[in-house]
Amino acid sequence: MNDEGKRRIRAAARARRRARLEQPPAHSRPDERASKEEARGLLDAWLALIEHYGPARPILPALFLPTASEPDIRLILDSGPCIVPALVDPSGAPLTDPDWMPHPDEVARDPSLPHSQESAPEGARRGPRSLPSRLLGPEALAKADIIAVPALSVDARGTRIGQGGGWYDRALLHAPPSTPRVGVLFDEDFTSSPLPRMPHDQRVNAILTPRGYRILRPRD
Repeated sequence: MNDEGKRRIRAAARARRRARLEQPPAHSRPDERASKEEARGLLDAWLALIEHYGPARPILPALFLPTASEPDIRLILDSGPCIVPALVDPSGAPLTDPDWMPHPDEVARDPSLPHSQESAPEGARRGPRSLPSRLLGPEALAKADIIAVPALSVDARGTRIGQGGGWYDRALLHAPPSTPRVGVLFDEDFTSSPLPRMPHDQRVNAILTPRGYRILRPRD
């Protein structure tokens, strides 16, 4: 039941996101103002969330390189040093286990590597896979002060629906339970209805959307 429910939720979320990427009619020009406002909204919400948690020192966040269909957190990525998931090793070979790399890093962009398993219109923003100059290991997540996790949907209990590969469920095992985990999604992806959850699913403590942030109170 849970697996089937998750599949339905993922399909609906992906359909919504594909609709966001549809090309405008031929007689009109793409309006980038809304996407820029969303990106700025995400940065403002992120800075407010950091202030909420009140770090006593500069933080090291764990972020991610967004694909075309995910919330555009590039302004957050540009706001300071962070770590991001490493999907390939320095030679370009795919990694089987979660790993991290520093960002910004001295990386090589290999155009032959696939950007994403998702399709996107020509010219759309993509989150390229980077060839890291070095890998930090899965334990690097233990040094992060806050962790941003991409999500297709999140409910009020902090249950998160991801892409289905279990990458973050495995990666988050290396993070202290006290480290804030923030689900990053679009406003319409948050739901007040309980989402299906498996015992291994890692919850989030807050959500970040273009309209702001929300602290969640996970409970069984």
